[in-house]
Order: sequence, then C-alpha cells, then structure tokens
Amino acid sequence: MEALGLNIVSITIYIILFVVVYLVLNKFLVKKLLQIIEQRQQTAKNSIDLQTNLQKQMAEMEQKKKESFAATKAESMKTVAEVLHEAKAEKAKILEEAKKEAQAIVEKAEKFLDQERVKLEAEMAAKVEAAARKVVKEVYQANKTEIDQKLIEQALKGLK
Repeated sequence: MEALGLNIVSITIYIILFVVVYLVLNKFLVKKLLQIIEQRQQTAKNSIDLQTNLQKQMAEMEQKKKESFAATKAESMKTVAEVLHEAKAEKAKILEEAKKEAQAIVEKAEKFLDQERVKLEAEMAAKVEAAARKVVKEVYQANKTEIDQKLIEQALKGLK
C-alpha cells in the first residue's frame, strides 16, 4: 500500500480520529441538533396549524359578518316598510280629520249664511213694507181729494 502512497498507520489514525469525532459529536452535538431541529419542525407545524385556524376563524367571522349584515339589512328594510305603512296610515288619518274639520267649517258657514239670509230677508221685508206704506201713504195723500170726491159721488149715487 505504500506503493500507492498510502500509509496504513495514517489511515488507521484517521479512522480512529473519525470514530472519536463521530462519537463526541454524536454524544454532545447531534442530540442537541436533533432536538433543535425537532423543536423547529414542531414550531413550524404549530405556526401552520395556527395560521390554518386563524384563516378558518377569519372565514367564519367574514361569514358571520355577511349574515349579520344581511340580517341587519333585512331588519332595516322591514322597519322602513313598517314606518312607511305607519306614515301612510297617519297621513290617511290626518286627511280624514282635515276633511271632517273642513266639512264642519263648511256646515257652520252654511248655517251662519242661512241665519244671515233669514235676517236679511226679514230686514228686507220690513224695509219693503215700510217703503210700500210710505209710497201708499204719499199716493193716498196726493190723491186723497180725488178719492174722497169719488167716494162722495158714489155715496150720492147710492142715495139717489
């Protein structure tokens, strides 16, 4: 082997040193490295699980948010519909009350106008009667002598 440039003693020393280094490394370093690698793998697995759980929770929260929004929207639409219905009912009620009040005002005005008409007719009749009496009186006064003469002549004729 020496012809090949290999020394058996050197090779044996190298093998022994390799075995010693291997045993020392295996005893002190490899176990700790394996523990660290295992911890990192566990941490990575935990992080992935945590991320998966968080994504699921976010999806669930998003779904709940959508459902809540839809429920709120439906409830608000229902409330708006109820308010509109109530507003229409109130409008109809107010209009009915306004019509009743207007009718009452019209009836009161008609009653008042009827009373005024009766008063005016009575006053007009009294004035017409007074004017007629005045005219008759004046006509009678102006024609009194002629009427008296006619009455006298008729009375005389009736005597003959």
